[in-house]
Amino acid sequence: MKHTIINKIISNRNKNTLNIEDSELKNMLKVLHKALDDKQAVDIKIIYVSKISSITDYFVITDANNNNHLSALFESVVEEMAKIYHTPLYRDADKDSGWLLLDYGPIIVHILTKANREFYNLESIWGEGLEISTEDF
Repeated sequence: MKHTIINKIISNRNKNTLNIEDSELKNMLKVLHKALDDKQAVDIKIIYVSKISSITDYFVITDANNNNHLSALFESVVEEMAKIYHTPLYRDADKDSGWLLLDYGPIIVHILTKANREFYNLESIWGEGLEISTEDF
């Protein structure tokens, strides 16, 4: 089973288009998106970065209206992912920084204040990645 998933990942990384075949990864993306959307996350972007990054396959990037909203989004993601038996490999939860991060291995979630999102402009840094829509999963 593990060998098959690794082959799918390698195969997908060698293609020019996105093809999410792993049902668990699709489910993770759905749950992450819904957890953010249900708490009114602002401008949720999912970027496929596997071809240009060795650290992960996807970035989920969103912004929050204020520090309380930042914390609510973070906690929503943690709670909803725990329901499907996923805990973050790493979590940076210093809300005073204005940038919270959850690393789920193949998916890294960035939750930023609007000012930090504009300043760091992750979408531009990872601009060679492929932005995907919810229809892709």
